[in-house]
Amino acid sequence: MARLLIILAVIAGLVWLHARIVRPSPVVDKSHHFDGEHFFNPQPIDHGFGLLMKWVLNRDRGPWADYVEYPPGPIPAQRVVGNELKVTLVGHATVLIQTSGLNILTDPIWADRAGPTLFIGTRRIRPPAIRFDDLPPIDLVLVSHGHYDHMNMATLKRLFNVHKPQFLLPLGQGKYLRRAGISGVTELDWWQSHTFESQKLSSDSAMTEVWLVPARHWTARWIGDQNRALWGGFAIETTSGPIYFAGDTGYGDHFQQIAEKLGSPRLAIMPIGAYLPEFFMADVHTSPNDTINVHQVMQAKTTMAVHFGTFPLGDDGEHQATDLLARLAEEKELSADAILIPDFGQPIDIE
Repeated sequence: MARLLIILAVIAGLVWLHARIVRPSPVVDKSHHFDGEHFFNPQPIDHGFGLLMKWVLNRDRGPWADYVEYPPGPIPAQRVVGNELKVTLVGHATVLIQTSGLNILTDPIWADRAGPTLFIGTRRIRPPAIRFDDLPPIDLVLVSHGHYDHMNMATLKRLFNVHKPQFLLPLGQGKYLRRAGISGVTELDWWQSHTFESQKLSSDSAMTEVWLVPARHWTARWIGDQNRALWGGFAIETTSGPIYFAGDTGYGDHFQQIAEKLGSPRLAIMPIGAYLPEFFMADVHTSPNDTINVHQVMQAKTTMAVHFGTFPLGDDGEHQATDLLARLAEEKELSADAILIPDFGQPIDIE
């Protein structure tokens, strides 16, 4: 234990020193949640080194299975037309969204580990539920922030080489892709949007607007770059209401603001895992109980759970988040169509 404390103290010192010697240039000139050097949450978070040490010294991990080579799900449809909406959970926060002729991926990760190298990071306990080679043509990739379980550079480079999609990211995150030789990158601030022309499998085309919306979180890729780039969720406008992808976020006022500005979601895609221990995770990760509250506050037609059962990142066990969400939904008399716990790799038609 003493050795661990020394290592953590050295790391903390290096982070402190690097943050003051190596000061990357600001990524924006003006934003109401940017102080000239760092982005910040309008509702502050308590997620610092002291709480991290408290967690490290008091780990109480729930059970996770060893890696299982589950068979992949069926090959997805090439495209979905009109107002039809089909979603497939690939794993963790990676979702294939198909609607209006668009094929969209959120926070894609086809890597074995969520970490900075092939050998460092949390190992997944199940493979991606869609084989990469079985993906339909991908038009749009939404990356919510820079943490390794959400922004996997090997996957993004592979998508760029094979599909040449448009990449949408929060401010400051695009530099990581450009350094890797990836083009087609657009960065957005909260409440900015990008309009994308979708194919409708006919001679016509449709315009789809995608908004970057607030989230209560943080971001970093390495020592000294904490919160030098932005984080956020996404809202995809459809004629039946927006599709909301929360990315990573704690609970806050932003859920109601998003619903008020863009309308109640036709589908809200909400993270439920890595919610324990609550003293460390609550400000930056929504729990199953938070997800029920978000569903009601946003008046979503359907809320779909993600961010579970793939990477052991918190102290909650493999099935703890989904079991709790199912129990809470039953207590609130919410149907399976309202609170959706998807099977990995199985396409779901959303009304």
